[in-house]
Amino acid sequence: MRFLFVFILATMSLSAQAPDAFTEACVSGKVKEVEAAVAALPPEKWTEGTKDCLETAALNGHVELARLLLKLGTPVGGFDGWTPLHVAAIYSYPDCIVVAELLIKAGANVNAVTLVERNGIKAGLTPTGVAHASRVKFQATFGVRNYENMIEFLKNRGGK
Repeated sequence: MRFLFVFILATMSLSAQAPDAFTEACVSGKVKEVEAAVAALPPEKWTEGTKDCLETAALNGHVELARLLLKLGTPVGGFDGWTPLHVAAIYSYPDCIVVAELLIKAGANVNAVTLVERNGIKAGLTPTGVAHASRVKFQATFGVRNYENMIEFLKNRGGK
């Protein structure tokens, strides 16, 4: 919840269009609306907002939105060690694995380590570690299979 609140504040301050429209477009994966909002921003301002949006796309498995943001050059690094790849591992939906593949192809570090706790998931974890921790925390809601698939995917790409 804290992350979503920070995300909303960050994107509201960066959007040249109606801030709520940009935030809603990111959360719901509306590619054309995000593209229009980013195009309306001055180049020096859009990177931070698109980084937040890329994390949201990774969390929700919005594949086409992630493709757009990566095509626009959105950095795959993260805030306080948390990268979009870590975020994709939180829920590990099947489409999150597709987004994870896009992130890795764009240069995401499969063994980047988180520096702070986020949403009850401790610091010091790689994306594979986040998937393990999330499996324990969320398996009743999202099922074990999604996490097992993400863990296997990350390990097959060198994740520890």
